[in-house]
Parts: sequence; C-alpha cells; structure tokens
Amino acid sequence: MKGDPVSWMLETALMTPQESELLRSKFGLDLPIHTRYFNYMTQLLHGDMGRSIISRQKVRDAILLAYPWTLKLVVTAMSLSLILGVTFGIIAAVKRGTLFDYMARGFSLLGIGVPNFWLGIVMIIIFAVWLNILPATSTGQLQDIILPAFAVALPETGLLSRLTRQALIEEMSKDYVRTAKAKGVPHHLIISHHALKNSLISVLTVWGLRFGHMLGGSVIIETVFSWPGIGLLLYNAIMQRDLPLIQGIILIVTIGVIIINIIIDLVYAYLDPRIKY
Repeated sequence: MKGDPVSWMLETALMTPQESELLRSKFGLDLPIHTRYFNYMTQLLHGDMGRSIISRQKVRDAILLAYPWTLKLVVTAMSLSLILGVTFGIIAAVKRGTLFDYMARGFSLLGIGVPNFWLGIVMIIIFAVWLNILPATSTGQLQDIILPAFAVALPETGLLSRLTRQALIEEMSKDYVRTAKAKGVPHHLIISHHALKNSLISVLTVWGLRFGHMLGGSVIIETVFSWPGIGLLLYNAIMQRDLPLIQGIILIVTIGVIIINIIIDLVYAYLDPRIKY
C-alpha cells in the first residue's frame, strides 16, 4: 500500500508540507529501509518493540491487550471444529454409503466452499437482526463469542470432517484391523483404540496448521464482528500504515504459529509410540 502514517494523518488533519516532513523525520520514516530495519532489530534485541506511531502506545502493551481476545476466539472456535469435525467424520466413516454419510460429505463441501466472512454476515442478519437473540458485536458478555466462534468453526469443521472420514476409512482397510476383527475384538474398540489414533495423526497435522493460520488470519472475522482482538488491531494498523504496530503483531503471530506446531509435533509421540525424539 502506498504512503506511510504521516500520509494517513494528512487525510485526517490540516498539515503543511513542512510539518509533515518534520513528523517523518521524528518517526525515522525518512531513513533508508535497511537503516530502519537495523534500528528496529537493535531495539527488539533489547526487548523494545517500539511505539505505535498513531496512538503512541507501546506496541507490546497494545498486543497484550488484544491478544487474549483472539486466543479466546480461536481456541473456542478450533476446539469446536475439532470435536464436531472428528465426530462427524467418524460417524460418516462407520456409516459409509448411508444417508448420514452423504449428508456429512455435503456439509463438509459446503463448509469448505463458503467464505467465513460471508457466513459471519449471514449469521448476523439471521441471529442479530431478524431473531435478535445474539449480539452482532462485542458487548463484554459471554454470548458475544457464539456468532464469531461458529463463523470461524463451521468451515474448519467441514475440512476436518472430510479428513477424518478419509483417514479412518483408509485405516479400517489395513491388515491390523482385519487381524483385530478376526480375533473377535468389538467393532467400537477397534475404532477407538486402534484405527482412530492412527487416523488422527493426519487430522491433527492439518488442525495444527489451521490453528496457527487462524491466530493471524482472523482479521476478517474480527473486523466483521468488531471483535477487539489481534486481527482487528492489525486491520486498523494496516489502514493507518502504523508500521511498528504491524511489525510487532506479525512477530507475535509468527511465534504463536511456531509454538502451536511444536505442540502438535509432541502430540504425535502420544498418538504413535513409534515416533521418537
């Protein structure tokens, strides 16, 4: 995007060209890009993420205020998607070829194909405008999270349901499952104690990647629902060209993605004892 924070200020306040140049000099925006990057990294090594150019608030403080809101939304939504997706996937695999299987597959295709921001707008129209039973924006109450959480969770549920079904069907056709059946092991124990654990490895891989993606990719949903999280903070920072705030958010989101991936790797060892570290 063209411009810098001073350009955005010029759109909202009367300022002479001399004053705008003084502001650029004050914030270091007139320096070459490599010099600004070196200065930023030097500050970062000392634990200083800088200050927001627009609000003059410390970047660290702004992120600490917004990040818990995003964590609450993403953890709720992704927990819902994992529980519902795996449940639907198991039932669809067990009842393969039945009406429920076709319904579950249709739902998963719909979930994958529908954009979550469109789904969020439709949910606002139905539940907040027409029925008036849920708030459309954050009001500080518990029910505020229901609409944004489901708007995030439903597309992910469709994806995880399809993956679970496919992985479980593949596992149920393997030799160790046939051996367990020949030994007379009950069908539900074969699924819960043997096949499901192995099929969940691929499901958790995708779920972990999507979890990390949602930590930084909830910008649209948070904007639609005015959810005061890291996504809305990033959106406003981009619109205002607030470079230190953008850099700080991207850094924290990246660390979050790395931590989630490490946790998923450790869960592999529990699901599959053959994996050693």
